[in-house]
Amino acid sequence: MAQRGLMAAVVSLLFLSTTVAGCISLIPAREMMESLRDPPRIKTTEDKVNISHTFDSLEISELTAPITGQRIITMNESVVQMQIYFRATMPTSGLTGDISNSIRYVDAKLLRPDGSVYWEQHVTESKSPVDNFAEGPFEPGEWRLEIEARGIGIDIGGVAVKDDFIVIVTVRSVCVLHPTEVDCVIE
Repeated sequence: MAQRGLMAAVVSLLFLSTTVAGCISLIPAREMMESLRDPPRIKTTEDKVNISHTFDSLEISELTAPITGQRIITMNESVVQMQIYFRATMPTSGLTGDISNSIRYVDAKLLRPDGSVYWEQHVTESKSPVDNFAEGPFEPGEWRLEIEARGIGIDIGGVAVKDDFIVIVTVRSVCVLHPTEVDCVIE
């Protein structure tokens, strides 16, 4: 009978040692698999939002009621840089002076989620391309790009005088892409 108890104890110990060794051996196996996997990489993405318009007629409606536009830019913790490109072309605006200033203009604004102005341009004559760079972090939420503009567009005998503008907001984001994952992780 003592032999029977000894046998039961040996079998129990043998069973216990094999199950414990199996669990413990999983750790080195997992570490080995991790070492074979490619390292995570940083992924940079760019999202662009733009508003542009070329005035191509001398319609009274375009002179009395300005054109307007609005775009939403979603900011989150992954945004590290923002670039604002702005250009306005108003040929002959220097010749017409103050008369055209009330008729021809571009008013561009970038508003934070709380409605406060982050960036603003108001021009009544041609403005060379301007790039504004800003580094994050930025307030998360929905930012709003707004435009109001009036202009003329005349084509007389092959001579064209057409006002135009363009505003492009480029938002650069970074995240970490793990080789076994589909989604990028914001860290």
